[in-house]
Amino acid sequence: MFYTHLGKQLNLRVSIVRAVITSLFFIWSLSASAHELRWGFASADGEPYVEVREHELHGGFIYELGQLASKRLGYKAGFVETPNKRIEEFMQRGRIHVICNNNPQ
Repeated sequence: MFYTHLGKQLNLRVSIVRAVITSLFFIWSLSASAHELRWGFASADGEPYVEVREHELHGGFIYELGQLASKRLGYKAGFVETPNKRIEEFMQRGRIHVICNNNPQ
């Protein structure tokens, strides 16, 4: 059972990393004048993925990944609470640039 749990966690992390890498290709198309890379998150994902206080992301896997990737790409990280039903709209309008969702199914 322990190995099954580890396998699920590993598969989830691999899925998240794949989603982030795919999204990073989109990010490279941002204009050079953009100073902030905005990451969407869902507070419903819970810990360890997100640590949310008063609708703001303060920690968790997505926070750490967002900070590291943004810094490496030369951007300041910003985090926007994003309802699942609004992901496409938020991305099309430029409200967020990257989404990293927890979907254990």
